[in-house]
Formats: sequence, C-alpha cells, structure tokens
Amino acid sequence: MSRLVANLVLLSREGQVSFDFKPLNLSEVCQRAIERARSSFPRCRFLGEVADDVWASLDEERFSQVLANLLQNAAAYSPDDGIVVLSLTRRGEVAEIEVLDYGCGMSEADVAHAFDRFYRGSSAREQRTEGYGLGLAIVRQVVQAHGGSVELASRLGEGARVRVVLPICEAEVAVLPGRSTSSAP
Repeated sequence: MSRLVANLVLLSREGQVSFDFKPLNLSEVCQRAIERARSSFPRCRFLGEVADDVWASLDEERFSQVLANLLQNAAAYSPDDGIVVLSLTRRGEVAEIEVLDYGCGMSEADVAHAFDRFYRGSSAREQRTEGYGLGLAIVRQVVQAHGGSVELASRLGEGARVRVVLPICEAEVAVLPGRSTSSAP
C-alpha cells in the first residue's frame, strides 16, 4: 500500500518533483538492475547486453525505478523460464536501452494506452497479474524528466519491446546543459 501511495504522489506531482541529476555510469546502473531482477524473479532468465562506459546525467534512484518497472513487467508477462533481455547501446549522442521479452504480448489497442495512468491491458486482466496500471506511466514521466523518450512495441503472442532513449554525458559533466537539478518550472 505504501508503494502505491508513493507512486500516486510521484505521478500527481508531475513537473514539481525534484531530481538529483549526477553523471552516472548507465552501464553499471543497468547491470545492477539485471542482478536485482534475477534475484527477485528467479523463474525468468535475465540476459544483459550492456555496452561499457555509457554515461548519462541521472537521478539514480528514480531511473533505477524505471529499469525495475520495465524488468518486472517483462517478467510478469513471460512464461516460466522465459527470457528477458536488457540491452544498452550508445548511438552517437544518445543511449538506447531496450527491454525485450517473449511473453504473451499486447494488442494494438492495449499498446496505444499502455502509458496511461491506471491502464491495465487485456493480458494483465486475463493473467490476473498484480499491479495498478501505474508502472509504465511512471516510466514515461521519469524518462521525460531525464530529457529522454520511451516507446513500446508489442503484438499478441510475440512479446514486447520497450525502448528508452536518453541523452548521454561525459563522466565529468554534472548536469546536462540548460538543466537544473529540479524539474519544477
């Protein structure tokens, strides 16, 4: 219940939440997220394809929540012993993170609303997975606060792929140019 309340507060304060941006090795943040997912969801196999030394200006706690939400969703909709892949690549001035699963997938109609608050797709209702339909809404809000974007691609019976794109920074750059450590106007 406390997690639900914290998530609702985060979503309700969009644009007013302070972020503590620091240059972080996104590669290490991704590796830690994979390790946590392995211990939290032992019925799935988590694979990492993580490029070395990709840096971004991040609020580590909030961005770790993004990765945890994505990996948890992938595990929830994967069969026992299903494979979930988290990849991180650097493409020019951006980092691309993909979380891929081979689970039940989503219909086109569900994909269109997947980032809406409280939306639970037909797969979630049919499988009776836990949750309140807030995870992907939080993912979108936090990713956008980091100057990034997120998209979802899925088809019924074919799994899902979520792609997050973030600006990168050099290790010694504390905050992205033109950005403060607060997202408040």
